[in-house]
Amino acid sequence: MPDKKTYTCKDCHLTFVPSFEFDFYPDGSGDPESGHCENCILKNSKPSNEPALVPEGYDTKICKRGMGAKTCAYLGISDGFQCLKGSFFENEIKKRLDEGSMGAKSDNCSGPPNFKP
Repeated sequence: MPDKKTYTCKDCHLTFVPSFEFDFYPDGSGDPESGHCENCILKNSKPSNEPALVPEGYDTKICKRGMGAKTCAYLGISDGFQCLKGSFFENEIKKRLDEGSMGAKSDNCSGPPNFKP
C-alpha cells in the first residue's frame, strides 16, 4: 500500500499527499519533512536563467540588505527582491566582485531553489 503521509510546502503552505503527478522535494535541511511542493520548485527553477524571487524576509535576514559589504552581491530588485545566482547576471557579478567594483561583497546562501544559508 502506498505511503499516504501528508507534507506541507514551506513556500505556499499547501498540505498534500505526494503522488506521481504532484511531488514533494525536501529542502536539504536534514529534516525529511521540510521542503517544497512541485509547483514552488518549478516556480523557482527558471530554465531561462531569470532571477528567482527570494523567500519572504530573506532580503534583510539572510541577504543583509543595506549592510554594505555584508550584503549579498547576488541580491537584486525588480518586482520584489530577487536572487541573481544562477541567472544571466551571475557571471557579471562575479567579474565585478573580482575587480572590486561592488559595494555588496558577500555570498550569503546557496541560491535558488533552496536558498540554504
